[in-house]
Amino acid sequence: DIIAGTSPRGKVFRIPAGGDKPEKIYESKSTYVWDLLPGPDGEILVALGNPAGVIRLRKGKFPETVMEPPSLHVTALARISEEEIAVGCAGPGIIYRVKNGLPTPVLTLRGDCDALVVSPDRHIWASSSDFIYHIFPDGKPKIHYLKYGPFPSLVNSSRGGVLAGGSGDGRIFQVTDDGQ
Repeated sequence: DIIAGTSPRGKVFRIPAGGDKPEKIYESKSTYVWDLLPGPDGEILVALGNPAGVIRLRKGKFPETVMEPPSLHVTALARISEEEIAVGCAGPGIIYRVKNGLPTPVLTLRGDCDALVVSPDRHIWASSSDFIYHIFPDGKPKIHYLKYGPFPSLVNSSRGGVLAGGSGDGRIFQVTDDGQ
């Protein structure tokens, strides 16, 4: 099956692999579904905007609010561990760590969070406009300026660090753990 979110109507659908009719599994009061993150035992975390929130969907259970940040949008989700997620927000741009239902702000960005990924060694990487943020497990950040942003796509690189896909002229950059 495929799980899909809609914007601007804030709905989540399960689309069966066999091509059957999509099933609406969640309808939000929020306008936007910005991101979906699958989890253990088939759970799905939903990033919402206007108003912002993160909702946990579990089959056969009522939707559960994970967090409602003071931002306008939750734009990105990434799993740190089975018990912990990273949450990227816009309006204002803030990165949170959420563990056991407790959100902790980690870093305020210079703009909105465009993308978010967590490396296998639990480093958080985020992009905001022309900046790539590398947040170490101890919470200390390193900020990299790349004049070709924004970077709406971040993926882990097999060489360490991340690959950042730019939307300006389509460039892809590798940003390594040491900032090169």
